[in-house]
Amino acid sequence: MQRLNSKIFRRSAGMSLVSLMIGMLISMLGVLAGFMLYQNMVKVTLQSRADAAQDGQLASAMLSLQLDLQAAGFGIDRATYPGPHLIVTNGAPQTIYWRYLETSTDPDEPKCKAFQVNDNSDGDARKLELLEPKTAASCTLDAPLATLVGGWNVSNTLAEFKKTDATKVGSLPQVVMSLTTTKCFPYGLGTADNYKTVTISVDGAARRAAIDSGNAAPAIAPSIYNFCIPNIP
Repeated sequence: MQRLNSKIFRRSAGMSLVSLMIGMLISMLGVLAGFMLYQNMVKVTLQSRADAAQDGQLASAMLSLQLDLQAAGFGIDRATYPGPHLIVTNGAPQTIYWRYLETSTDPDEPKCKAFQVNDNSDGDARKLELLEPKTAASCTLDAPLATLVGGWNVSNTLAEFKKTDATKVGSLPQVVMSLTTTKCFPYGLGTADNYKTVTISVDGAARRAAIDSGNAAPAIAPSIYNFCIPNIP
């Protein structure tokens, strides 16, 4: 009996090298899985913050533009100065030009402004910018806005977007602008009538991510902003 107990003890004592290595392998796999989970959580959190910042910039930029743009044509006698006092060009860069008077009793001091979608020379950043004439005197009631004498300066950058991946074409939000005449409500109030309407279509963060993922025709629609211009019927 003593010999039998001794054999059992010798067989069960300690751990073999193989079992020790297997245990270490399982432990390492568990640690690696934990690190990968943590890395993915950090990546998702950072991307969510970047997406929220992009959409926040876009909403803020469109609100700032709306406040300025709705003044287009204000106080101008169109019988004397037929305009145009609001122009949208789709060249490079895409630009909106407009003109107005701060008071209709002071027609000698019109204000000219512009908004453009401007890409940097490397093509990895896109800015939404407000412009003002380089020379204030060049802004007159009959000056051609798109070819204003002296040109334009950037007065304020409303938003800036940068490529998240230089190899992906869709990483910059696409912006499309148009000018039409539609029935709309100025300031969202009053009676609908035919007014000039500026429409800006911009990729939000969700659509941008869908394009970056390789989807040729993502189901997520772009964000549409319609600005009803009440001073140019």
